[in-house]
Amino acid sequence: MWVRTTAYCHKEGDHVSFGNKSAKGTRLKFGKVRSAAADWSRFPLGTRFKIGGKPEEYYVDDYGIALTDSWTVDLYFPTMGMMNRWGVRRVKIKVLEWGSFEKSLKILKGRAKHASYIRRMIASIEKDSGYQTPETTDEMKKMADATSKDSDPTAKQDTSPSKDT
Repeated sequence: MWVRTTAYCHKEGDHVSFGNKSAKGTRLKFGKVRSAAADWSRFPLGTRFKIGGKPEEYYVDDYGIALTDSWTVDLYFPTMGMMNRWGVRRVKIKVLEWGSFEKSLKILKGRAKHASYIRRMIASIEKDSGYQTPETTDEMKKMADATSKDSDPTAKQDTSPSKDT
């Protein structure tokens, strides 16, 4: 599967308040296994993948507003220089193991009141995967419906993975 990749660093302005912690609550990884952020309705928490020709394995343990509704994967780098050197690249990835929608929802639902992009991920997981937690409520559905009508410029990104032909 071909995807667009971007890079992020815990020292960036919009990530500074989270420090070197992922959305999962663990320390961001950069070694043989590296952290990656994605829309959890596309690449659920725990998804493991490799980039063609690279030895490292990536683990989706983070998400971000700019990734919502897209197939873009944001790769973690520990320095701004490394982040800038990566830039934006279209790469072929091999998914080694898909993550868990259930675990994604468990974290996301606890944060739904904080941001519309989180509610959009929840709605997308429940709609596309058919998975709904027992605590799904009509109120959550109403919030997700209202959110889908928001005019959010980040939602206008590529919404389909490009396939290798």
